[in-house]
Amino acid sequence: MQSELFGTEVAGLVSLHLGLDRPAPAIPNIPWHEHLGREAQLLVDSLASVQERYQAFLPEDALAAIGTLRNNHILRIFRSMPYVVKTDAKQNIQRPVLNIPLEQLQSLMVEIVNSVNKVQREANKLNAAIMPAFPNFTFRDYVRPKMGDARYEGKPGPGVSIGKEPLGSSN
Repeated sequence: MQSELFGTEVAGLVSLHLGLDRPAPAIPNIPWHEHLGREAQLLVDSLASVQERYQAFLPEDALAAIGTLRNNHILRIFRSMPYVVKTDAKQNIQRPVLNIPLEQLQSLMVEIVNSVNKVQREANKLNAAIMPAFPNFTFRDYVRPKMGDARYEGKPGPGVSIGKEPLGSSN
């Protein structure tokens, strides 16, 4: 399946029929090259956030696969497309928007799929109930707020009420 989906024949058909200057099915109405650039940037930013937030919990292989995804050359090309198209239009340069050989496009897409599969396999191995381990010095007597500090331990005053009668009023 992977060999068919990312084969040279399919890549050739996609590049032949993909009009990157045509409108993408997105709101606001923008061309494909802008949509791909925006979505690739969002993906890279999300991967960076995951890598930063969960680096203490994720295995090294998963972090390496996320790094491979973040630095994938096709995502860099997609992210730069809006700028390249605008610059080319200003300088009256005529060239294909996606100027990459089919074999290279195929290998970059396979790299993305393999990295996603590796992240998924490693994530499935993780225990879903991961609790962060805080160092002992985090919770000391003189450190505020302590757990439960926000609880109210006295009797409510006359201004606090639920319903018709103030809480704590004696009948």
